[in-house]
Amino acid sequence: MANRASYSKGLVPVTESLNNIRQSDDHLYWSRMEQTSVFQENGIITSTAFLPISPYYVATTSAFRLTVYDTVVCDSVSVNSRFNTQVFGATYRNDGSLLGCGSLDGTVRLYDVHKKDAQLRTALRTIKSDGSPAHVVSFSSSGHKVAAMNDKGVFNVYDVADTSGKSLLHMVAHEDHIRCGAFSKINEHLLATGSYDHTVKLWDTRSDRKDSVLTVDHGFPVEKVILFPNDNIMATAGGQVVKLWDIASSYRELTMLEHHHKTVTAMCLASNNRKLLTAGLDRRINVFKVDSGDYDLVYQMSTLAPVMTLAMSPNDDCMVYGMQNIVAINRRKAASKEDKQSSSLKIAQKETKTKSMHRVFTQDAEGQKVRVVMTAPMLDKMNLGTIDNLVNSKKFNKVIEVLFMQSKNWVENAALTVSALRQIYFNKELRRALTGRDERIMTNVFLFLKLNLFNTAYFSTLIKVAECLIDIYSEESDFSDVTKKHFQDLKRIVDCELKREGELLRIRGMLEVIFTANKRQLKNVDNVESNECDLFGEMMINPISLNSLS
Repeated sequence: MANRASYSKGLVPVTESLNNIRQSDDHLYWSRMEQTSVFQENGIITSTAFLPISPYYVATTSAFRLTVYDTVVCDSVSVNSRFNTQVFGATYRNDGSLLGCGSLDGTVRLYDVHKKDAQLRTALRTIKSDGSPAHVVSFSSSGHKVAAMNDKGVFNVYDVADTSGKSLLHMVAHEDHIRCGAFSKINEHLLATGSYDHTVKLWDTRSDRKDSVLTVDHGFPVEKVILFPNDNIMATAGGQVVKLWDIASSYRELTMLEHHHKTVTAMCLASNNRKLLTAGLDRRINVFKVDSGDYDLVYQMSTLAPVMTLAMSPNDDCMVYGMQNIVAINRRKAASKEDKQSSSLKIAQKETKTKSMHRVFTQDAEGQKVRVVMTAPMLDKMNLGTIDNLVNSKKFNKVIEVLFMQSKNWVENAALTVSALRQIYFNKELRRALTGRDERIMTNVFLFLKLNLFNTAYFSTLIKVAECLIDIYSEESDFSDVTKKHFQDLKRIVDCELKREGELLRIRGMLEVIFTANKRQLKNVDNVESNECDLFGEMMINPISLNSLS
């Protein structure tokens, strides 16, 4: 048990690694993104899309309004509110000449962006479908086709040049609402659709076959799907996770990004497709590195409200996201002198060559010359088995399940449990790892806190866990009677500890009174002894004469 407790204390380097991430070039690059303006719309922001060519205007839809903003001067350049129903799914064609959007009545409208009428009040094409709400509109890579996806799980593909509005392809694709989808950037005929039936499907629009080319199960209602530019990777977002899939060869899940503790609602590519941005209802925007294959989290920012939509400009200088009925425009400021010096210092450190150490020799018992290795011995590493592997692979949700799904893990290995919780806390994933758990796991978590919260060796870590639980449930308007009882038991334990601490303080005060009185008594005794010595004086022996005796 002592070895495990010492392992718990040896987790300080994790914090140092996080500090290194905060000082990385990616962190400095994204930290320069600052909010420049905020606009309030009449309804919930349902979509945001950047013009793919300069001047990189951004189009948004909310309620009955389609608005185009100039992100440089931070003002609207076009406002179209002449809709009878709500509008959704604003999107630009790749050449930036057309702007499309869907509506609640299923009508798809295409606007000529370069038209002299800057207000875009008259649609170039009006395509009427089967009447089901069309939430998603997407142009093909050539721009000759446009796809509309609706709440019946159906998508239709139309010819942009055809004024009759006749569908080229009508496909019943899903069993539930289609809320995301997109054409491939390089393949004219490859279309991806994501639905609330938890599936994402790839379709060949040249064929009217009912079977999709590929079907993957995301496990949650799908809110967003992205095809990477080379069509080898597909990203899907829904629930609290983002999954990346290999769609070129193995058709399997590459990785799962679990850095949100509420539903992920938006996703986009940035930095010339080298970064993936995700946003959700937890009021966070995360930036992941996707070009190296490790999919590391390089930056994280907080927002004032849950994020509904997210878009990044092609030149990587502007980010726009919708928060309920608010449109926020963020622009990247120029690099400061300190940022440039920091980057130069890192480059210099990378280029610095390590100096060779002098060799040191000694003689053994037989007089042979032996080299002495001038390095400190490596400490034995404690093997934590499955939990160690899960922590190293950043699968903190699985760590919680392994620890608290079976009672023997957290009862018999308290030090191991605290060490794992401390690792999760250092990685700033404690809230996400504890959110959304079933009552069985949360019951064991509360029981573990009741048993070990006031253990001196574990208190600094478990108090963070308790604060996290309070923070999570404080946002819930209503929770079960079981959870309420857990908090009542925890409150009772804290009250007992406070009462016991008060009793100890009272006893301590009594002891101090006794010690103070004892010190005074000892001082008085010393004074009396000194006075008695002065009263009798020193002993003297004088000679007595024989005459006096007689």
